[in-house]
Amino acid sequence: MNMTRCITLTKKEADELWAKAVIVLDTSTLGNMYCMAEEPKKTLIDIFGVVKNQLWLPAQVVYEYRKNREKLVENSFVAYALPKEGMYVNRYESEMNAFLNENSSETYHPYLEPASLVKIRKADKLVRENLQIIKTEIKEQYAKRKASIQKEIKNDAVNALVDSLPHGTPLDFTQQMGIVREGELRYRNLIPPGYEDAPPFNQKKKGLQRYGDLIVWKEILAYAKEKNVPIIFVCNDLKNDWYYFEGNKTTDIPRHELIKEFNDGTGQLFWMYSLKGFIGELEQRYKDNTELPLFSKLETVKRVLIQNENSQRRKRYKNGSDVLVINCDACKNDYEKDDIIVIRKDEIDWSWEGEYYDEREMGDEMVYEHEEQIECDNGHLITVTFRIWEYPVGVVNCTEIECEGGEVIEEFDFSDTIDFEEPEEEETCVRCGTHGFVNEMGLCVDCYREYREFMDEDD
Repeated sequence: MNMTRCITLTKKEADELWAKAVIVLDTSTLGNMYCMAEEPKKTLIDIFGVVKNQLWLPAQVVYEYRKNREKLVENSFVAYALPKEGMYVNRYESEMNAFLNENSSETYHPYLEPASLVKIRKADKLVRENLQIIKTEIKEQYAKRKASIQKEIKNDAVNALVDSLPHGTPLDFTQQMGIVREGELRYRNLIPPGYEDAPPFNQKKKGLQRYGDLIVWKEILAYAKEKNVPIIFVCNDLKNDWYYFEGNKTTDIPRHELIKEFNDGTGQLFWMYSLKGFIGELEQRYKDNTELPLFSKLETVKRVLIQNENSQRRKRYKNGSDVLVINCDACKNDYEKDDIIVIRKDEIDWSWEGEYYDEREMGDEMVYEHEEQIECDNGHLITVTFRIWEYPVGVVNCTEIECEGGEVIEEFDFSDTIDFEEPEEEETCVRCGTHGFVNEMGLCVDCYREYREFMDEDD
């Protein structure tokens, strides 16, 4: 096997691997099937049926699947749960009510002319009637899908597949403790697999849960050595303790430590695929074979798997205050292309340009812009414009991100990337005594806001 920096299988090795290998499915691969609707799920199970004689499950995979099956099924129901606040369309109703209330009085700004309000209210009534149709239709469709899932549970095709496959014998407690002791050493030195299931990467998993991936790996090694067979491991757990990453993106290349450990321990070939990569390779190898007449349905399956991988990557950067995640518009509808772009705040050379925006009670309001040109992996250009409003002097009033050619999925806080000039003069607020910027009335920002609220209530 080629062990250069970019680890690859030669064509000869790949052909030998696919001709002789036992195919091992990970828990994540089984769990991903529950994210699919009935038709693509059935297609995927039919595909596994074609290579069923090559499939084998580690005992730990079976245990984790059995343990989490009910939760996986419940997640299907959760996907069809209505928001706690009601239907999404309720937001229109509440925001329009607030807008009309705010603009209905002619005694202060903003206000709309009575004739204009009549037109808006008449159009608003029609919108609300159509929104009610939307709400009813969504509720009915959700109820149907939930009933379909409930029916499917009683005849669970994934569960039937697991029951039909050969699997390993569970390790006894002494064997598991031996793996835990080894795991502590491996995890301290970031030796794969499994270290991302333990602190500091993961604080939730406790006890043996942290060593589940390592137990699966040890079972695979023992099985390959006993049977003297190569292994194809289908693992949809797209983390850095299984796969190589290029920047922030996973590849279908297993970590070299895993390949070396397997080769040294068994003398056999080993390779890993994500579920999407496995299906793609299977498609190429069986495309001229009448045993696999399923390729007309693979488009949907691959699209679902692409969406699932992108979802996993989004979750990886969820709540990352220094990470911006963007969907490329040109790529997101093409199942063959990766549509996720991840940018760190410290990768951007911030260069702000400011201009006068508006004159307000507390002085001039300024808006500053920084434009960033980003190219996705497939060569499409995306323009991201960052804006910061300064009001009053020296204070960030609000921020905005505008994206042309893409959709912002996760934002970061960039308000600390600009330094405002200090106000020329600072005075003391005549009401609260705070030292800083005050307006011509001698009031600071907070006191002037309270004054305006009081005057509005009085009106």
